[in-house]
Amino acid sequence: MVFKEIKNINNFSRGRSVVPKNHDLVVTERGSEIESAIWLSGFEEVGLFDHLMKSPPVYGFIGDA
Repeated sequence: MVFKEIKNINNFSRGRSVVPKNHDLVVTERGSEIESAIWLSGFEEVGLFDHLMKSPPVYGFIGDA
């Protein structure tokens, strides 16, 4: 499993909001991206779990290499 960071979630989710095949959209903490990831069912959930992060949230995709 690999983590691919979305550099700017605000720009990304407004435009091409497509999750790549064989990947999941997640929010997580930097440094423990896979271990602390929270799965999101879609871009409409962006921001809902930010308060659970100890540091600024990092959005990205987890999936096959």
